[in-house]
Amino acid sequence: MINIKTLLDNPPQRIGGFTKTIKTAKKKWQIKEVWFHQVCLMDETGEILADVKIGKNTPLWHNQEINIIVGETRDTDKGRILYVDQYSTASVTEPPEMDYSVGEPNEIMGKIRHGLVCADKMAGNKPDKADIQFWTEFIITGK
Repeated sequence: MINIKTLLDNPPQRIGGFTKTIKTAKKKWQIKEVWFHQVCLMDETGEILADVKIGKNTPLWHNQEINIIVGETRDTDKGRILYVDQYSTASVTEPPEMDYSVGEPNEIMGKIRHGLVCADKMAGNKPDKADIQFWTEFIITGK
């Protein structure tokens, strides 16, 4: 079984025939008519950056399983990277639904207060506790 540790520990090589999970989908770029998508692949032994040739602008997603058919590990100034020339994924036309629930009312209010304080500081203001409380209640109740 090919795992991330094996990819990192062995010399650069052409490789394929394994499946990994996409931890994060990062930047996309285009060279001529071909699109590439940089992702971070993971398994129980570690993580590795991968530049995936996606052909047309078909994005890859967080937590998506990717079957590496043809790839090659290379050493770069960023460390070891896996270049994926051919791959397959489950046939999905939209990203999986995200769980947008945020939790208990106190947790929700805490997230709102945090956002208000951050916005106040970014605007160069000193956060005022009474103002933060007023706006938190206004956001929750609309009153």
